[in-house]
Amino acid sequence: MSPLHLTTQTIYGIFEEEIKSLSGHVIKTSDDGRRLYIRAILPYVRQIQRGDRLRGGVALKTFSNEIWVHPYVFRVVCSNGAIISHALQTRYLTGLEIQTPEEADTALRIAIQDCSAEAGFRNAIEDFRSAINLRPDREMNLLTRINQWAPGLFEQISGQFFSGSDRSRYGLTNAVTAVAREIRDPELQWRMEKLGGAMASGRPMDALVLGSPALHLGVRLERLGSDRGQHAAHLVPVGAPRPHSLDACLVQPTVAHLVP
Repeated sequence: MSPLHLTTQTIYGIFEEEIKSLSGHVIKTSDDGRRLYIRAILPYVRQIQRGDRLRGGVALKTFSNEIWVHPYVFRVVCSNGAIISHALQTRYLTGLEIQTPEEADTALRIAIQDCSAEAGFRNAIEDFRSAINLRPDREMNLLTRINQWAPGLFEQISGQFFSGSDRSRYGLTNAVTAVAREIRDPELQWRMEKLGGAMASGRPMDALVLGSPALHLGVRLERLGSDRGQHAAHLVPVGAPRPHSLDACLVQPTVAHLVP
């Protein structure tokens, strides 16, 4: 349960108020009184390629006295969304039940404002643009393990991917988020959108898919039309000790270098 002074309804009200103050609006909500999932989009828009625009936004989840707030990227052409959980702007709030209502309210508002920063969206856009020129060999291999989340999930993703013409990492990201869009379970949909964000940005996905710390594996990433590419992936702290939930699997500061 959320603290009595910070129920899911109250959290939604604060979130919506902050988003509206930034000329944004909520596009998706799931609230069963215990768990709350929200996505909102903001006015930030960038064209990543012809006819393909991305909008910045914010995603929030709360469960059992914990709140996660992340930057969010929304693909306009197909209404898919990706949660950028590794962003520096990501915030994880806990211990709200021992704070005063004013302190909890302020902490949540600051977290939402931080994740609304245009800088986070600009960084994500650069990662998405880079993904257009990269093959998703390692990501596809790792996705073969995703059926542990739900039976047939890999088959849905691979079917979506190979039904299109984009064989880049960006194309696979869009396949993941397209499948996520149709999922009704809000927790599974959240995890899938986080996976899409990590994939587009070239971050280690082992912890997300396998539910274990990222493995330090040699990875070959080939730039389409280029000789070679090198990328550094960063797992960044979100400002709190590691909780039991999978959503905070990126709380310990780590730097992993992908081997070209």
